[in-house]
Amino acid sequence: MTRVALRVYNPSGPLLTLAIIQSLDAMKLRLLAAVIVLISSVAVRAWDYEGHRIVNQIALASLPTNFPAFVLTPEARERVAFLAGEADRWRNTTDLSLKHCNGLDHYMDLEDLMDAGLDLMKLPQFRFDFAVLLARTRAAHPEVFHPIKEEKDADHTRAQVGYLPWAMVENQGKLKSGFSYLGEFEKAGRPEEIANAQQNILYVMGVMGHYIGDGAQPLHTTKHHHGWVGPNPNGYSTNYSIHAWIDGGYLG
Repeated sequence: MTRVALRVYNPSGPLLTLAIIQSLDAMKLRLLAAVIVLISSVAVRAWDYEGHRIVNQIALASLPTNFPAFVLTPEARERVAFLAGEADRWRNTTDLSLKHCNGLDHYMDLEDLMDAGLDLMKLPQFRFDFAVLLARTRAAHPEVFHPIKEEKDADHTRAQVGYLPWAMVENQGKLKSGFSYLGEFEKAGRPEEIANAQQNILYVMGVMGHYIGDGAQPLHTTKHHHGWVGPNPNGYSTNYSIHAWIDGGYLG
């Protein structure tokens, strides 16, 4: 039976979640609470489209009964569940601009972060501040980073360690904004504007849930995401396809 490294990296899920929670105020937490609570319950499941649907469905089932009613209809629940796979659908492209900006949002290689001497709990609040910090660290200590093979870096992502925490909180900010302007339309807008604002909220909820699910998948928080790399005294799998198997085959 093939051994995998999941038992080693499960703790990084709660660690990543804690870092995210520390960046949110109480009002924001209220909107995310039903989704964040999923991480401990799905950390041993799989995360292909069906797995991501389950994450979003559990999140919806966890919402309080006094949550805005438009989110709780069968049609809305199906929309949010369908959108759980949206961010992965964006990856099925040869467009390098989209690959560059989207691919990095699905993971964070924590070992590379720590090898560079950066503390997960002390990272900058803002995505591009972190990008600058990482670039400066790479320039000052190139020896701690893996060499980049240009032929495998067409989308220019190999110099990064991933932006998953920022993808989570940025989408949460979009959700907060959506509820804010929905309130204004409900006061003085047309029915069509209210309906569109509601649909925008469902869209952001669905997409945000995808990144929460990614944060619960141990292979999205490790450099060993496609099999073990480097010294391997415990004999963990080095099979490049192990990520696809965990994401899809394990659930089946």
